[in-house]
Amino acid sequence: MRRGTGGIAGDDYTRGVSDASRRARTTSARGVTPVRPSLLSATAVKNAVVVGAGPCGLLASLELVQNGASVTLVEQRNGYTRPIHWNVRADLLHRIAETCPGALQRVLERLGAIESAESIDATTTTLPPEKLEALRKDKPQRRVTIGPSGLVLQQKGVAAPPADAQRARFGGRTMLKSASVGQILTVDLENILFGELERIAAQPKGDRPSVTILRNHRLELVDSADKKGFKACTAYEVTERTEPGGKAVFAATGKRIRLGTPDLIVSCDGANSQMRTMAGIARTHVSAPTRFIAASIASAAISAEAPHGGLARRRYAEVTNPEDGKVHGLRQVVLGITTAPQSWVLVEVPPWVDLTTKEATADFFYAHAAPVVGRSEAELRKLPVTWGPNPFGIQQYISATAVHGENVIFAGDAVGSAHFLTSGGVMVATVPHIFALEKLLANLADGVPRKIALDRYDRWALAGTKEWLRLGFGEFGRRGAQTETFESAMAAALERLRHARGSA
Repeated sequence: MRRGTGGIAGDDYTRGVSDASRRARTTSARGVTPVRPSLLSATAVKNAVVVGAGPCGLLASLELVQNGASVTLVEQRNGYTRPIHWNVRADLLHRIAETCPGALQRVLERLGAIESAESIDATTTTLPPEKLEALRKDKPQRRVTIGPSGLVLQQKGVAAPPADAQRARFGGRTMLKSASVGQILTVDLENILFGELERIAAQPKGDRPSVTILRNHRLELVDSADKKGFKACTAYEVTERTEPGGKAVFAATGKRIRLGTPDLIVSCDGANSQMRTMAGIARTHVSAPTRFIAASIASAAISAEAPHGGLARRRYAEVTNPEDGKVHGLRQVVLGITTAPQSWVLVEVPPWVDLTTKEATADFFYAHAAPVVGRSEAELRKLPVTWGPNPFGIQQYISATAVHGENVIFAGDAVGSAHFLTSGGVMVATVPHIFALEKLLANLADGVPRKIALDRYDRWALAGTKEWLRLGFGEFGRRGAQTETFESAMAAALERLRHARGSA
């Protein structure tokens, strides 16, 4: 069996031969941007605009360049600062190896190995014994190395996943349930991928795809004057100001850049997508709401006793609503790796707790973070806080569609979002959604009618999001905030979206 240098070797995880062969790349004598040879002269998407330079938008841009398209990347932020920790599964490493193999080694260098465990406050919980045992089990982590034939994953204590090239492609159910290979800071992953795009942007243009990066810009959609159903777009400059607590505020400067009518606009601008709002696409909830408080604390969970220098610890405890006597299960989480100077701490908040003041937010956070961090509340308050504690609401959502008109598609959280405790956000955005983009580009290059190709992308993107929603739904239900099944909640959500489309 042949494997490319960017592929994955090892008996426990293998991609399909046909897929590896189809994605073979060539590199010029200068060693610059690789482009698939079959698409150098016959690409249906020659110019594209990508909105949002998070992991999804960065990989979408790199995928488009690999398919021979020149890309303009539009991002409202000036730089990367998010201290969020993400669990990385093997499928994301596959995608990076295929789309931008030059970044793989740097990602692995920033990947922190972890030991993961769940604890339960057994004195207060009402969970049945079998669920308690399931929660208590350690979650094994894979070890990652690079061998002569590429990436090698070694997993102990868990049966190896099947050698099925399609297992994580569209729906991603198996991918989302697989063990992580470690953790990485969002800012690290973004900087690595952004560096790849900057390298391409600096290359001599010639007849190769170009990359233009517009920092501190947002995108505006208008109807194209010459292409029916297509959208033209204009980028407008914004200034960024950070408020106390870390919230970014943007204001337009009045400067604008007309980008014409691209062959494709890919919106990766997050759960509160402005592009989705401009397109008039409805979205609806698929869960009850809950709240968390998050903070980035210096070295809170880095433990010399951890075998691999890091911890991912989750704690479950139950509290009773003083008003109605109902029991609510709450989760506390701490994530820390040796490759990051700080740890990410999350505390779930019951609905009756008042967080209207910073003092109330901090008091609740420190009191409930101390048990999962493993420090006293007094000790925890002495540790430097680099971000937060900030409260945020969370509720699962899905959009009515991932396609708008003839040339606008959505990916990542702009399609839908689910519970972050599944670690599914970056994974769905960068694996099934980017694979759906890859297939869309291949369909268009092969002459598939645009409407059919876009309909396929719509189904594929929504399928990946629905699997994340399905897994995330259980995180809400486990805490007593959810009384219906996922199937009934999804059916109700789809009915609301049908009604919204009918009344539009």
